[in-house]
Parts: sequence; structure tokens; C-alpha cells
Amino acid sequence: MSFTEREPYKCFVCGKTGVKLWSNCHAEEFLCAECAEKHQAPMYDDGFGAFGNPKNGRLLPKWTIDEDGTVPSGFSRGEKSTLFCVDLRDVSIFGESGCTSYLPACSIEQDADGSWFYVHGETSPEGFSRWESLPLRLPVL
Repeated sequence: MSFTEREPYKCFVCGKTGVKLWSNCHAEEFLCAECAEKHQAPMYDDGFGAFGNPKNGRLLPKWTIDEDGTVPSGFSRGEKSTLFCVDLRDVSIFGESGCTSYLPACSIEQDADGSWFYVHGETSPEGFSRWESLPLRLPVL
């Protein structure tokens, strides 16, 4: 895949477009907020990391993604993060571990017809601003 290749910006689970999406570290799959919340992996507070150790840690409550695209951080109480962990073993070949990290998929551009595309390559501040401007969820009609 070349670094100028573009692909449709849509959730690989439900097909939703026009909303904030997150991707795994290789930008192979994009995930919307509803699908991320549905497939969230357990997070543990063991004092060492965001996802923690289930043997030594306290299970944290299930999270929801805020309008700004953040979830509670496992690193520090009261802090927020745009990174989260999901369990996609039932829907993805990339989710075999049961805990796959997802981060904002913000290397995006919009065509004249309003379609969004993910552009593989370096993320720019403009791309992150475009990601921030997208709604978290589509309005219910």
C-alpha cells in the first residue's frame, strides 16, 4: 500500500460514515463509537498502565466515549484519553489477542461530494482538526 493511497472512511463493523472513527495501529480497520463501546475490552487499574493486569488490578467500569472522542484514562484518575482497547475476536482477523488498541483515525480528507477518505501517511494538525469537527454519533431520526 502506498502512502498516498486513499480508502473509504467507514466503520468496518456497521458501515457507518461521517462520524469520528478510530483505527488499529496499522489503520487496517476503522471503528465507530457505538461499535467500540459494544466491543470494549475490560480495563484494569493495576497502577502501571491504561489496560492493566487482570491478575493484580481492579476491574474498571465500562466506559462510554464522550462527545470530544475521549474515554476515562487508566493512567490517572480524572484524565481522559483518545486511546482505548476493544475485543474484536468475533468480528476481525486482527483482534485475535482479545485486546486491540484503537486510536483516532484522523488522517482524513473530504471530497467535493462530501465523502470522507482515510489517507495513509503522516497525520497533520489539519487532519486532527477535521477529525475533531466530525460528530461522534449520527443523529437519530
